[in-house]
Amino acid sequence: MSATIHFSSDSNYGTITQALRKDEPNSTNQILLHVTKCKWLDVVSKKASLKAKMTTMDDDSVCRDVVIKLTFNDSSFLDMQSEANFYRDSLAPYYGKGVPTFYGYYEGECYSSWHEETLRCTFLVLEWCGERIKPFNMLERDFRRKLIELAVKMHREWNIDHRDLRHYNVVDKDGAPFIIDFEHSKGGHRCPPFEIDVLKSENSWFPLPTALLRKEMSGLLDDVEWWLPTTFQWRGYTRRYEYITSIEDIMHLRRSPGSVKISEERLYAGAYEIWKTVELRWEEFQPGKPGPPVTFKTYEEYAAAQRGRKM
Repeated sequence: MSATIHFSSDSNYGTITQALRKDEPNSTNQILLHVTKCKWLDVVSKKASLKAKMTTMDDDSVCRDVVIKLTFNDSSFLDMQSEANFYRDSLAPYYGKGVPTFYGYYEGECYSSWHEETLRCTFLVLEWCGERIKPFNMLERDFRRKLIELAVKMHREWNIDHRDLRHYNVVDKDGAPFIIDFEHSKGGHRCPPFEIDVLKSENSWFPLPTALLRKEMSGLLDDVEWWLPTTFQWRGYTRRYEYITSIEDIMHLRRSPGSVKISEERLYAGAYEIWKTVELRWEEFQPGKPGPPVTFKTYEEYAAAQRGRKM
């Protein structure tokens, strides 16, 4: 099987012709790839991510949106081949279920006007599954939960350890998370039993480290802010939310010797911002207790109330 990549006319790269498929060398079908969007990740390291339309010589009426993951860097060829093998050997049963479909690993040559030479290249052809997502802590709650469900399934059912599960390796396909970039991943992973039910633990207190024995899962849950925030910074110290039952509790916390002295008015403004978090999540921080006390929005009201109590 071979592939031909046509770049746009303003590209610094000539057509890649007759690139040979290495993961299925006996296949006779040929594919044509017309690049529609080119994002050069790093010209110096000679790596690129290309969005393209894919057709086949057998049936040009079938057109698919794909991603071409391409490198001209000899030192990256082994990583590319390793990722191709992982798609073929470990991910094939899960194509379309949270990972993109793999359409082949190819090797070829391409003339680069930028480098003024013909470069050897390798590339993967993968299903286009959408754009990369925003940082984890900016995700909508529904998408965040779908991502955690997928990550748990990948660890517990598929026995796969991704090893680089960051927001830049997750894309959004019509509201569903898809995980990409498996060049460092390992199959045959046996995830120890979790001591907690991850999917039922949303908005609970952060568990003991031993409850999540996999660093990747623990890091992901922390990054998406799955747990209740347990602490906040105040006047040079780390404080725990669970001990705060009024804004006075915050105002009366002592200052560390090295923290900057500020006016009572500015202090109250900072305390009020922290209190809004406590107030918003009162039932979670103080389960079973009556609702949060009424709090003054301005320092003037607070100071007047404090003076009234002393009279």
